[in-house]
Amino acid sequence: GGGGAGGVKASCDAICALLPDAASAKALGTTQRSEVVRAAAKGLESKDPETLFKLAKVILRVTKGGANLLAVSKLLFRLSKTQANDALLLREGLCEAVLEALGTARLESVLGHISRESDTVELELDAAQFLAGVLKNASADSEPSRAALVAAGGVKLLAQWLHAMVVLRHDTLRAQAGLQGGAGRAAKLQSGVSALLIQVTATLRNLGASAGHRDEFVRHHVVRELLDVAPQWLEDAELQLNISRVLSKLSLVPACREELLAQPDFHDTALQLMRRHQDDRPLLVRWLFVLGSVTAVSEDVRVAIAATPDALRFLVELFERSVDAFIQEDDGPASGSSGTHGPASGAHG
Repeated sequence: GGGGAGGVKASCDAICALLPDAASAKALGTTQRSEVVRAAAKGLESKDPETLFKLAKVILRVTKGGANLLAVSKLLFRLSKTQANDALLLREGLCEAVLEALGTARLESVLGHISRESDTVELELDAAQFLAGVLKNASADSEPSRAALVAAGGVKLLAQWLHAMVVLRHDTLRAQAGLQGGAGRAAKLQSGVSALLIQVTATLRNLGASAGHRDEFVRHHVVRELLDVAPQWLEDAELQLNISRVLSKLSLVPACREELLAQPDFHDTALQLMRRHQDDRPLLVRWLFVLGSVTAVSEDVRVAIAATPDALRFLVELFERSVDAFIQEDDGPASGSSGTHGPASGAHG
């Protein structure tokens, strides 16, 4: 193509015409894939979001991973942070393309890299993290994007990632930490997995905001998966806050409450997390909401909490601290800032 923006757009259109769908990309051989990625990458200096989305989608479909996948994942994450790009991202089919890039093949690839301690494992984890971040940003403020992600199997896929990371934590990472000199590397990998899970749970939080999508959460046992994740990453405040946000929404759904009740250690996990993060008011409020939803319908949980050593004393202390804080705020000077709000929870970025 020629130089300038017109030439980049013409090249972009030509590449997209050659690869109109995922099936055409899968038919390419290794050499052809490299040539397509090289040609598409030349256009990534463009300032036009539409051109960038089109080229990024081609690279997502064609590349097998590595530095090319990480680069395009970072680009998409940056573009998705701008709310003005929501409609374009949806129109260009990036919700579906990112889900496809995070699909079973990617999950198995990441697990394989971790289990054999590949030199590129951190790169692969970072790419997955940025792709999940694209889903988080896309679903933050756009109901059409949330609907597209759910319709394309997003809840099922994210639940699979949750399950796989818990199994990974139990098995591979602990085994690696036990090897001589392996503790530092295992800690670094655990940090990467945690960062990935933060993006996954934030996306689930956004998808769960729409009541019409919650049947998918029931169908794919998201409550159970989240309750498996929570005890494994007790210290990660951001991850735990995301989990509490999802569960507080789902606790309003009768079928999800039933799944909460079916987990024998559910109330122990809730109390343990609240004790560990008792200065994190947003997390406390949401876990207390979950406990309120469940204890309202279950005598067994009420009895179990009452029988847990120091549980009632802890809950009473939380109540007293909240009352004291409320009184102090009520006695404080008027702020004069009524009607002013900070950034919305779950915003882009």
